[in-house]
Order: sequence, then C-alpha cells, then structure tokens
Amino acid sequence: MGNGDSSTGSGNAGSYFLFRGSVFLTQGSHTFSITHDDGAQLLILGTTFGTTTPTTQITETETLTARISADNSFVLGYGEINGRPAVLNFSIDGKSVVSTPEPSTMVGAASALVCTAGLAWRRRRRAIAQPA
Repeated sequence: MGNGDSSTGSGNAGSYFLFRGSVFLTQGSHTFSITHDDGAQLLILGTTFGTTTPTTQITETETLTARISADNSFVLGYGEINGRPAVLNFSIDGKSVVSTPEPSTMVGAASALVCTAGLAWRRRRRAIAQPA
C-alpha cells in the first residue's frame, strides 16, 4: 500500500525511528490510525497527530479528507523510549501500512542475505574451476 524509507537510532531504549514515504489515496475521507507504546506522530495531508509521551500502548485515530486522488507523502516518527516490546502500527482505512520489526528480525534478514550471497559465490567459483 505504501512505500518509502526509514532511518533509526541505536536500536535501544531512547532510539528514534523516522519513516518517510508515499501512499496513494482516493478522493474522499480516510481514517488514519497509529498504535504505539512510547510516542509517535504522523504527518499526512497537512495534518500532524499523535502523542509523544504515552507509557502504555494506545491507538490514536484521525479522519482526514483527500481533496483529489493522488500519491500523498507521509512522515511517521516513533520514539522507542520505555524499552521492549516496541509497538508501532500505522493503518489507513483499517489496512496496515508500516510495521516496525524488532532488531532481531533485521539481523535475521541480513544473515539470510549474506548466506544467499555466499552460496551464489561458491556455486560460481565451482563452475569456473570445473572444465567444460
């Protein structure tokens, strides 16, 4: 549904995550929700909403109107302040747009990528070493 990039802090309590992207919205009203546990703010369609200092998980909802059908940029900021677990869900009209993976998930994905690259390199090296 959406696309974009993200940047993060150190991955520990006290980190800040910033997601920037775009999402296509049809003309009309849309309901935006963010569920978080440490503080999040969403800027979309010229409106910013969210709470920066909760200590428990909360869901905040805002209904906004897109004047035309078009791609709309958004900025979603999330502060991981109180430690694990990290809770962040951004949805538009009940459909999830962004989820924050735990750091261990990112490490697992990176490990799989390195293993795949290693296997490809090994296969290529064997193919070159064997005469036709």
